[in-house]
Amino acid sequence: MTAVAEPVVAAPEAAEPTTYTPLSLDTPLGTSYCIEEWRRDEQIRWCLKHVHSRLVPQLEKVSDEPVAIVGFGPSLQDTWEALKDFKVIFTMSGSHKFCYEHGIRPTYHVEVDPRPHKIGLMGTPQPGTIYLPASCVHPDYFRHLLKAQVEMRVWHVFHTSEDALRLLPPGEWSLAGGSGVGVRAMVLARFMGYRNLHMFGYDGCYGKAGSHAGDHPIQKAKSLGKMVYDGVEYITTPAMLAQAKETWQTLDQLADLKVQFYGEGLVQHIHRYYQPKKFMPVRADHQQVLAVAKQPLFTPEHQALQRVMHDEEPLYGTTGIRYLDVVLYILNEVKPISVLDYGCGKGLVGRALNRPIWEYDPGITGKEESPRTADVVICTHVLEHVEPECLDAVLDDLRRCIRSLALVVVSTHEAQKCLPDGRNTHLIVQNAAWWKEKLTAKFQVGDFLVEDGLIKCVIGPQAGMRPGKQGVLGLGPDGSQKEGAVSITPRDAVIKGMKQADLLITPQYRAIQREMFTRYKGYGTSGKRYVAQVRALAKEFRLRSILDYGCGRHTLAKALRIKGVQVRQYDPAVKGYELDPEPADLVVCNDVLEHVEPQCLDAVLKHLVSKVKQVGLVIVATNVAMKQLPDGRNAHLIVRDAEWWRDRMLPFCEVGPLCMGQDQFLAIITPKGQADRAITATTVLRSVPTTPKGELEARLHLPLPTPLPDPLAKCEKGA
Repeated sequence: MTAVAEPVVAAPEAAEPTTYTPLSLDTPLGTSYCIEEWRRDEQIRWCLKHVHSRLVPQLEKVSDEPVAIVGFGPSLQDTWEALKDFKVIFTMSGSHKFCYEHGIRPTYHVEVDPRPHKIGLMGTPQPGTIYLPASCVHPDYFRHLLKAQVEMRVWHVFHTSEDALRLLPPGEWSLAGGSGVGVRAMVLARFMGYRNLHMFGYDGCYGKAGSHAGDHPIQKAKSLGKMVYDGVEYITTPAMLAQAKETWQTLDQLADLKVQFYGEGLVQHIHRYYQPKKFMPVRADHQQVLAVAKQPLFTPEHQALQRVMHDEEPLYGTTGIRYLDVVLYILNEVKPISVLDYGCGKGLVGRALNRPIWEYDPGITGKEESPRTADVVICTHVLEHVEPECLDAVLDDLRRCIRSLALVVVSTHEAQKCLPDGRNTHLIVQNAAWWKEKLTAKFQVGDFLVEDGLIKCVIGPQAGMRPGKQGVLGLGPDGSQKEGAVSITPRDAVIKGMKQADLLITPQYRAIQREMFTRYKGYGTSGKRYVAQVRALAKEFRLRSILDYGCGRHTLAKALRIKGVQVRQYDPAVKGYELDPEPADLVVCNDVLEHVEPQCLDAVLKHLVSKVKQVGLVIVATNVAMKQLPDGRNAHLIVRDAEWWRDRMLPFCEVGPLCMGQDQFLAIITPKGQADRAITATTVLRSVPTTPKGELEARLHLPLPTPLPDPLAKCEKGA
């Protein structure tokens, strides 16, 4: 086979660009999800409610029968006739319609893209083909299949976000894989027991037919690149190249796969020289995982019994209120942002607290959805009601929820009530030593008090544990089960008495800040000053999400109008926006850090950087403010020069060249190891056009040089 020297872009809508971005296998590729995460989650919820057939693993039935996996790349035009030799065929995207138009019936059709244009690409569903959509695909896609009354089996895409894990129903499998349907289809085929895979139309580049083997509604790429591999030049895109690179990572993990690629393209060319790499775990608990499933926390039968008890017994599920004083003491000491009542019963604690609280109880209709993590968790008179076979899974889920600490109360004796089936409502009756051993195995246990048959204790994450994904059962490529094989980013919260480890703001200062918002209408309105810079960064890096960190009166969010970009807001001093935000591609922190209490600065910087996926834009004033706080202090609690600020930020992140203004500076920050991106982003800031007649300076009150200074001439370089 001879690779195409320079594939021709033939589709009329894909106009030839004047320039191409140079790409290589070492080029950092900042890809992002194609729709907002909240939209994806809502589509998954719709699927869980309306579609009930599920795909189950078949790893015990391993087959070496040749299986064709058919993508929609341009080389399919040259190789499709070879599909006639295969009995089992997986299609993806537009290859479903392509195959039927060429007299070939797919055995399975896979889809993972959450956008509605995939309906037209797939075409008419056909009897005899089994459809395998991921739960995140668009509801209209599911309606299209349901209307056709074809056979369908749903699976889930594994995602590391907290909300994605919460949505995954216990016992249902979520498959690992890459960002594109091609790699996911390889994993899916192995999940179904196939390991002799033949890949068609999987090119990773443009070809003679354009970007695809046929018409495609989004044929025109936003940016094209050229990559030279082994002396051959290919036209590709960052997304195509990212998916190509993920192919080899997947093959390294699924070592028992035999894979052959057909046609000519970048992927086929690279595969000729591919040498499998041995799996090297990055942590002691890191194992090869093909799919994951949450372990059940309860059986449906027990859930039904609990709901009967709550409906018929007015005092059942009310004992939590007995510990209100203890809860209030903990909240006063810890000053948490979020609180969760795990096993809330009738919710008396939440009603008694003068603050928002999350509630979870599978025995209460409307409160059964898997809970979010929280700084403080309340779990009183819950664990003794758990079915013994589910206790470890419940403890794992409780561990997932705890960011800082939890108050746990457990009874060690039988209850006075019985379930409708005659059993005592306390399904687990064990002594304090037994419970302490159970808790110590999964938590750091602080105070452990035993009196009158009750255990009262404070627990938290063990040092080095990773709250967020415990209770997950991993399924290896060989079919072996791997408990606790997957974990989210570690959180280092460890109990220190009853104090919160990383305090972002004291309660007294939060109250002062809220008074400032009440007293001054213009307080917290500076966010809109840098709309042009934010838009330029969003365009350059193709950002999907922006977080206004310290949003004040939301002027940035109101001024931004960027299609397809989700703007989130966070401010611990603004009611309704004080909850810990999700990370975002771009984090804007304008006129915030100088207002932070000095003793909290390191915690705030650490928290700020943890929210940055790609780029952070930080603007800091270096002068004394014109306003004073109600207690007489200047509103700028930290007045330092730009060099001092840079040195304080460097332990937490990369800092780009400082762009100096009068009494303030701008800086780009990025996660550690991404210094080049910080410099690139600073160059983008410098390119923002000057606004007419000093309008920018008038809005800023403190003028910045425009255009921004040359980082090599007037800016200091960050480390």
